[in-house]
Amino acid sequence: MFLKLVALILIFAIFENRHFMVIAQTAGKYSNIDCPTGRWGNIVNQSTLELGCPGKCKAGTYGIHYTQKYTTKCDKVLTSRADCDSAAALLELDDTTSESDGIQLSTFPTGCYFHEGKLFFNDNSGNNGNTGNCSSNKICICDNIGRTSELRACIHCPRGRFGRKIGQTSIAGACPSQCPTGKHGKVNASNRTSESTACACNIENSTTCPNLCPAGRFGNAKRGMKANGCPTCPTGRYHQNIEKKETGKCRHQITTISECNAAAKALNLGDITAENDNLYNEVFAPSGCYFSTLSQKLKINLHKNNKGNCGATYQCICNDPAAIIDKLCPNICDVGTYGTVAGQNSKDKACLNTCPLGTYGVALNGVGEIYPSSEAVACKTCPLGKFGSNPGECMSCPIGYIGVKDGKCEQCVDNTFSSSEGSSQCKVCTDGKKIKMAELPSAGCLNRNSSLTCKNIILNIDCGDDPIWEYLGYGSLGIILFGACYCVFAAATRKPEYVDADENNIAQWKSKKMDPNALSEREQELEATAVAIEMSSSNTNTVDKKYNEVNKNTQVRLNKITSIKLKLQWKKLKESVTSATTSDELVIAFKNIKDFLASSQDGVFEVKKKEILDLSSNKKAVSNLRKEMGGK
Repeated sequence: MFLKLVALILIFAIFENRHFMVIAQTAGKYSNIDCPTGRWGNIVNQSTLELGCPGKCKAGTYGIHYTQKYTTKCDKVLTSRADCDSAAALLELDDTTSESDGIQLSTFPTGCYFHEGKLFFNDNSGNNGNTGNCSSNKICICDNIGRTSELRACIHCPRGRFGRKIGQTSIAGACPSQCPTGKHGKVNASNRTSESTACACNIENSTTCPNLCPAGRFGNAKRGMKANGCPTCPTGRYHQNIEKKETGKCRHQITTISECNAAAKALNLGDITAENDNLYNEVFAPSGCYFSTLSQKLKINLHKNNKGNCGATYQCICNDPAAIIDKLCPNICDVGTYGTVAGQNSKDKACLNTCPLGTYGVALNGVGEIYPSSEAVACKTCPLGKFGSNPGECMSCPIGYIGVKDGKCEQCVDNTFSSSEGSSQCKVCTDGKKIKMAELPSAGCLNRNSSLTCKNIILNIDCGDDPIWEYLGYGSLGIILFGACYCVFAAATRKPEYVDADENNIAQWKSKKMDPNALSEREQELEATAVAIEMSSSNTNTVDKKYNEVNKNTQVRLNKITSIKLKLQWKKLKESVTSATTSDELVIAFKNIKDFLASSQDGVFEVKKKEILDLSSNKKAVSNLRKEMGGK
């Protein structure tokens, strides 16, 4: 009985002790085991993981096995250099290989700590370790225990990184993604679960985009967007375009150490501090800034005379603005216009100048980085055979002209001619032939903005038979035709002599009361002459009424008027021949005679053959013509 009582007492004592142990268990544990990394709990006396450590690090955070401390001492000191190195790697410190500090009982911290960029370990196994506190200059690396809250158990993804998984225990697991090029991590660390919440666009301004769009090119009116969704440089500006090249040569070398260092940093190269290669005219190494994959060093040929190409071993680092200019300054002034001011964002501002008259616009598409930035580059003088028809435009010189220098046209003169457009040389009329002329609009009439004046002129357009005798041939034909009519008509009737009526005669006739059946032959001639003159001048109102009253149904008098009208016209045509002082005037006069003879009515008016012969041998006209032709 006694033994049973003792056993019950022992059993009760054991259970009582276990109950005490559970009651004594603090938060952040389960069954006296610390919550694992990435989890936490704030309820005491729990016996399972799910009850004691229900919290998990949320997305954008990760559980910290180790932590950095800047005051007092670690709650739990790391006890080995291996743990110290692992902790430094997980915390992404600059140095992840610890070394013994070799000191005891100093004011430095014991265990693992980071000091002036180096990782140190102080062994306290014999209770001879350091006794100092953690500080901003002596950062303690501690084992993270007491994970009783999210704040103590988890840490946000580093700035510039983000992720969506929960309960992670490392940066790699919780924050696998990084802000893309052109973006940076936001300072606010409350939600680093996506690019939009963790990253912000780099600011593009006059500092980051120091270069202005070249003259002759201009940016878009609105800022563009990069592939990453960020705005590009302010319109009218662009930034450097650093690239690594393994073939050929740089179009634009980087020639200073500071620029080489900055370019290497932008490319995230292993070395960002350039050193002079001290090479002269070497064919195996490139000129400018380059990265040697053999030595993993950044080099620059400050002598700028190496001859080698870029390659896999010597990778050139180039600043090639052409590609970025095409993107950020995509527009080029229209052909025939140019600009002289850089940094513009519209055609109206960038392309204020037009190629002048006598020149044409050259098509420039930026090849070779040549842009329409001046008249000398954007405009060329009209070639021979063409003239300035509009500012910036050229047109072929017409028939009768040739093109000369400076985008102008000149007439072919004397015994030369041009029979095709765009001629650059007048042809000589040879083999006893004569110049063929035509009255045509001048070259200036082809376009209202032409550099040439517009008027009708006689042009030398071809070479053939003498145009004077050609027209006389038409006149001779008229003589034959009308001569035959004259012989027939002269046998049947007699024509009264031509009367030159002056104004007094006409006035006398208009005021005189006449009996149409009692007019003398001269009075009939006077009457018809007056009416013809009035009709020739289109002033018929003063004579039509009176003449119709006295000559109703009198066809003879109507024929008389027509005949005298033709005589008056013939008189003027003869005068145009005798008064001609140039070949042009003489040709036109004979042409008009030809047209007159061809349109005259048979039996109403005849030209005597002698008159034609007299005209053809007119001494004055022939003398003037020979004088103009240089005595030929």
